[in-house]
Amino acid sequence: MTKIGSYKGCATISLAAESKWPFTFGVAKAKLILQELEAIRAFVAANEARVESRFDRDNEDRAAERIGV
Repeated sequence: MTKIGSYKGCATISLAAESKWPFTFGVAKAKLILQELEAIRAFVAANEARVESRFDRDNEDRAAERIGV
């Protein structure tokens, strides 16, 4: 979920606004992200397997904690 807001009178957007760690930025960073979108896509493609496996382990650890393992 995204949320539009403001900080010191400047427009902001928050990605994952309902999560524990939302990602908030303004128009200048949004323009930079759009300008570098292909580089970001390549970065994600090259590194997503490692991140997904880390999150899977984190989720398994949390599940084990909930059931007392």
